Amino acid sequence: MNPIRCMVVSVFTLSTLMLLYRLVIQNKASFGTRRIALLLILLCSIALPFLEIESPMNNWQSIISPPSFLAKKNQTYTLKEADMLHEAVQVVDLFSPVNVEQQTIEETSIPLSKYSKNTNFFDKQYLLIVYLLGFLLLGIRLLLQLGQFFLAIFYHKNIVKDGYRYVLMNHPNIASSFMNYILISKDIWESDDQLLIVEHECMHVRLWHSLDRLCTEILCVFQWFNPFIYWFRKDLIAVHEYQVDQALIANGVDSILYQQLIAKYASPTHSFNFGNHFNHSLTLNRIKMIAQHKTFTKRNTYRILLLFPMVMILSCIFAFQSPKTKPATTSSISGGITIPSIPSEIDFAGEALPMDNFDAKERFDRELISNCFRHSATVLFLKRANRYFPIIEPILAQHGIPDDIKYLAVAESALANAVSPMGAKGFWQFMPRSAQEKGLEISTEIDERYHLEKATVAACQYLKEAYQKLGSWTLAAAAYNMGRAGLQKKMTEQGGKNYFDLHLNTETARYVLRIMAIKEIMQHPASYGFNLEEKDLYPPMPTFKVVVERNAVPNLADYAKKHHISYRMLKLYNPWLLGTSLKNPNHKAYSIKIPVS
Repeated sequence: MNPIRCMVVSVFTLSTLMLLYRLVIQNKASFGTRRIALLLILLCSIALPFLEIESPMNNWQSIISPPSFLAKKNQTYTLKEADMLHEAVQVVDLFSPVNVEQQTIEETSIPLSKYSKNTNFFDKQYLLIVYLLGFLLLGIRLLLQLGQFFLAIFYHKNIVKDGYRYVLMNHPNIASSFMNYILISKDIWESDDQLLIVEHECMHVRLWHSLDRLCTEILCVFQWFNPFIYWFRKDLIAVHEYQVDQALIANGVDSILYQQLIAKYASPTHSFNFGNHFNHSLTLNRIKMIAQHKTFTKRNTYRILLLFPMVMILSCIFAFQSPKTKPATTSSISGGITIPSIPSEIDFAGEALPMDNFDAKERFDRELISNCFRHSATVLFLKRANRYFPIIEPILAQHGIPDDIKYLAVAESALANAVSPMGAKGFWQFMPRSAQEKGLEISTEIDERYHLEKATVAACQYLKEAYQKLGSWTLAAAAYNMGRAGLQKKMTEQGGKNYFDLHLNTETARYVLRIMAIKEIMQHPASYGFNLEEKDLYPPMPTFKVVVERNAVPNLADYAKKHHISYRMLKLYNPWLLGTSLKNPNHKAYSIKIPVS
């Protein structure tokens, strides 16, 4: 929740409703109605900033997405290709006189450090300091007054009578109340005026005026810079006094005698603001009110209803939407961007990221930010995981491969049958030679790199062999990216046995950290702003049967019709079938999936 936004909404609400009160309610409605109106204004100014509407998206949180002109139309990129494209883009910094040709960028557009020197930033800092200074001064003043009040109770004589606690003060002309405490001067307590003044203060207590005043004083501390809050306080004090005066006159108090009493104690001597004082400086107005003894019709009472449409309008304007699951591991920076925070611990296949290694930690941070702000790709692999992980996970377990290896497939292809510029294909991005070494068939009609189950088995074989040679799953994953021979050469040259300590090419140096970042996001998507519900995820492929073919299939379109499915469905379930036919000269057995309607 943004405290600046809350303050602005509170100030604007109080100021707007106070203007409306002055125009249509003050002097035109009864004192009871005026008090209700003022309390409604107080309540709205406190509650409206926190009014929350639950929604799938937070409309105060901007969503940063890559500019549309950076992507070619109708072209899909794998994560590696997207990085290559992103790093190739030069960004023009309109705030710097440096020549465009000298500017290069890898992950972000304009460096945040340039904004930190913006004068608006310093202006905001100064305003915040001024506000906090005023807040502290008024807050301390209020606390001192409360302390002074309770000290007065402690050090002076107390008399408990009829549920009220009377505190006899040594100072002259004091008559005030707060909650059920009534502070009164000894000279007044012993005078003939005692009965009427005490009845006045008891009426304040019975009407709970002290609670109104305390809430107002607290709000004054927060909105000390808002002139309307002092206008509000003045009107509330006046209404309290008018309400009590009117009640006493209605109970049979002689109005002339009461006016003389008000005039007698006209000079204010109170030392704290949050109580109700008999001698508030409203003497002339109170005497006029008693003399005029106005009556108000019910029609004037209904004027308070005019506040409600304005409250509804303000609610519609300022009510903020919040996501159903709020991000938990993010932090905010100036400018409205929300950046992901590095978790306290993260591992890959049981091997922890060394948090004491600043280089490894910052490399992980780069991948976490990169994938958090590559919204479309991240959302898509979060959706696809629900469909494809149930296929991959049992195969990994069957071959004794850690479950975290499934995130390697996400880093390679975003769980799609992608094609890299170098010729790697499928979920596991096998190059032709590596695929054939692991028993995958590649021809003009068939490419089993697109066969998810078989390609996953081949990946398991490769990774298990790499793990047995290299001794860790992080090194095995790095070998999957750059080749086992190339990695072993680097390890020999550098004398290193830990992935995080090796100096490798840029792609491989990022590779395992990228997998770890993807794992973190996929395990805690809501924590990074990806609020997907069950209905948003792609369901598993519908039920299918497997048909084993050992003969040639001259026309796959006719074959699809024979099994009462579309050619499109045949290709979706069997992406490894490349052509429009299957010649199968060696009568090899092929398992073809046929969806069952």
